[in-house]
Amino acid sequence: MIVVVSDTTTVTNLYAIGLVSLLRDLYERIIIPRAVQVELSKLPEQSAWLASQEWIDTVEITNDGLLQELLKELDQGEAEAIALAKEINADVIIMDEKAGRKKAASIGLRMIGLLGILLQAKRRRLIKEVKPVIEKLDAETDFYIGKSLESKVLLLAGEYRTN
Repeated sequence: MIVVVSDTTTVTNLYAIGLVSLLRDLYERIIIPRAVQVELSKLPEQSAWLASQEWIDTVEITNDGLLQELLKELDQGEAEAIALAKEINADVIIMDEKAGRKKAASIGLRMIGLLGILLQAKRRRLIKEVKPVIEKLDAETDFYIGKSLESKVLLLAGEYRTN
């Protein structure tokens, strides 16, 4: 089993559209730092859901030096997720925010974002198509994908159609 640390945004977006189980199906277990647990618990229904998920583990960070350095550039959840991923030598960190991804890459972490997760889910036949999920994310969440990136993702998914 691979070790996966997650930031808040991808979990929240998948939860909002009823597809958060993709994370469990793909990774079996994910680890989140305390700040991400707090962020995920802000909505009462999401808090109750999170408390019932045995496949999501909350782990405290012990490397306060790295955390303090990351907090100079990132918000608490992103900083803690990156610090935790580095600390436990995670195989991958789930993160969508540009600044967080840049910082994670700079310290040698392997990343995947929501679009990469959707591509993996399609390859593993957990979803039939990526495009309807992107459309649902666009309609029901704050997730944004530019047209150029969407075209690239749909091409990788074998769903790119020119009209």
